[in-house]
Amino acid sequence: MFYRVPVELKPTAADFRSIVLVNLFAKHIRQTHAAGHGQFTVTEMLPDLDQLWLTDREGRRYSSELRIIAYDSMTEDHPSGHQPPEQRPPLVFVHGKPSELRL
Repeated sequence: MFYRVPVELKPTAADFRSIVLVNLFAKHIRQTHAAGHGQFTVTEMLPDLDQLWLTDREGRRYSSELRIIAYDSMTEDHPSGHQPPEQRPPLVFVHGKPSELRL
């Protein structure tokens, strides 16, 4: 399943077979309650496990996600101070939040 809480930017997966993901789910619910929010959303994971296309050599199926950041340096309405993509450090996502990658 996936859930969305007001204290996180994007939906998060919860697999009740993983104690780490269960603990993360519980933490997000506690943070949501502490922030004064009374609701969160739970949705079914789609596609279903037998419809996942990414498999390993043993045939085990995995979900995948492709995330892209698009930047148009040709528009005049972009916020000032933004560097063109080739001059900015690459971003990685740690727990759903962007962080600069320092090499």
